[in-house]
Amino acid sequence: MRKLRRHHGIARGQAGRLYPLFVVLGFTILITTFVPIGSYVAHFLGGMYGPVFGKGPPVLFHLFSLALNYAPLGVLITLLLRKYTVIDRVPRKYQSTVLFGLGTILILAYLAVRLLASTVAGGGASFVVASFSVFIVYPALLMLMIGAVKFLFGLSKNTEKLPP
Repeated sequence: MRKLRRHHGIARGQAGRLYPLFVVLGFTILITTFVPIGSYVAHFLGGMYGPVFGKGPPVLFHLFSLALNYAPLGVLITLLLRKYTVIDRVPRKYQSTVLFGLGTILILAYLAVRLLASTVAGGGASFVVASFSVFIVYPALLMLMIGAVKFLFGLSKNTEKLPP
């Protein structure tokens, strides 16, 4: 009788299928961290208390800002990675699935908690999230940076497969 082994969390084959998603989200988060164009547009419209968002709850401003930050850049990165088949050209030992995956999941968890905290009136919950976010966001960004450098280093090692 054959024993069945149980896997906790993501099964071994699933991590490989999620890798392109982790790469896109990881690069999107990294670029948006340094160039938050959506936040600039949202503040140009008057900010959270301006004429556009001043009447509604703060969570609408945060959702609008997040959508403008991540959606256009995510689509652009996806199109570029697919057009140039970048993910297929990186050797397996340079893929850094764990770094991209864990960093992306930590950032997405922080964003979800931040959005939930912005629904609480008074701002106390948002202050607590902002105070403790440093312990999650900075290590996650460091993981994404290391994963991105390793990914780009693997891409530079595999230049013979570049299109003409």
